[in-house]
Amino acid sequence: MNWLNELKIAILNGDTDRAYHLIIDVPLEKFSNLDDMLDAQALISQGIELLEKDKQEYQRQMLQIKLAQKFLESQ
Repeated sequence: MNWLNELKIAILNGDTDRAYHLIIDVPLEKFSNLDDMLDAQALISQGIELLEKDKQEYQRQMLQIKLAQKFLESQ
């Protein structure tokens, strides 16, 4: 399977770990034409959006944990 298809599948499945690794290891030599490069650019943008959403969710969960810890410490 080629890189573009793997990234598409990772994004569709919400697999942020796989998307991250694919974005980090972009095989620049594999893009033979401008259309492939533009597709890669669009997919990388979508992958970054997916990663940002995950980051925000983790930050929200960490805040909840910290608030719960403070509450438990005050008891």
